Amino acid sequence: MDKYITIRPWNTNAPYHLEVKEGDFVKIKVIEDRPEWKEWIWCETSANSGFIPQNMIEIVDDSTGKILEDYTAKELGISAGEVISGLKKHQGWVFGENDRSKEKGWLPNEILLKLKV
Repeated sequence: MDKYITIRPWNTNAPYHLEVKEGDFVKIKVIEDRPEWKEWIWCETSANSGFIPQNMIEIVDDSTGKILEDYTAKELGISAGEVISGLKKHQGWVFGENDRSKEKGWLPNEILLKLKV
């Protein structure tokens, strides 16, 4: 498990985030072709919407996907100088746990510095 330190704060502007469980079906709204969203798919549920990594979705048809593992799009609001344990990486983002608060969420690579342990 990689360890990181945040080099600047990250504040999310999304108070509500998409959460899906393995086996759930989602509506596929946009397959992004912008380089910064490569391999992410915009999806909707009856409760919310957000980006999901493409490798976590089985495409059923042009507008439907089946979720392959539990997923949350929650971003982690954080201060500079916090230590993060990285749990997953995907296309410029790390899903991690704040070592102090134990809160989990996504952070962009641009605010993380990998620690040598």
